[in-house]
Amino acid sequence: MAKRFKSDYAPEEWAAYLKKLRLRRLANVDKERERLREYNARPEVKERRRLHDAKHEVAKKRREYANSKKGKQKAKLAFQALKNDPEKWKSRLDYQRLKRTSFTKELIDSLIIFQNNKCAICETIFDNPKNIKADHDHTTNKPRGLLCHKCNIIEGMICKMGFTPME
Repeated sequence: MAKRFKSDYAPEEWAAYLKKLRLRRLANVDKERERLREYNARPEVKERRRLHDAKHEVAKKRREYANSKKGKQKAKLAFQALKNDPEKWKSRLDYQRLKRTSFTKELIDSLIIFQNNKCAICETIFDNPKNIKADHDHTTNKPRGLLCHKCNIIEGMICKMGFTPME
């Protein structure tokens, strides 16, 4: 019969078994990441984790770890690794833009063509892609158009004063 539990092993056998597992996982990092990604995407796993995290003690431990020196260092290293991979970083920014403004990359590209690479309000030509701001309705999250930085700031001030910009 195969050994399945820690209690089935002698201490040195258990240590050797764990070392073997670690080496196998290190040899197949990409496969292991994909396996974990698929496992964590399963609905029953998400529900179990949600229920587990709902417990106050677990949430408290996670906060304490996140605020610890080790937790901050780990988060910083993960962020640097993400930022050093241009493809993953761009994908992250696209995802954030989609969630925040409902603008997809395809929608932005089509709006640039439709607006002739100009701001929707002042018609200034977009010389730098970083200066293109995605204007959207904050209540419905409905996209309105692409603006330059100055027009986006002015539009934000108008909304703060209680006025609504024209569609």
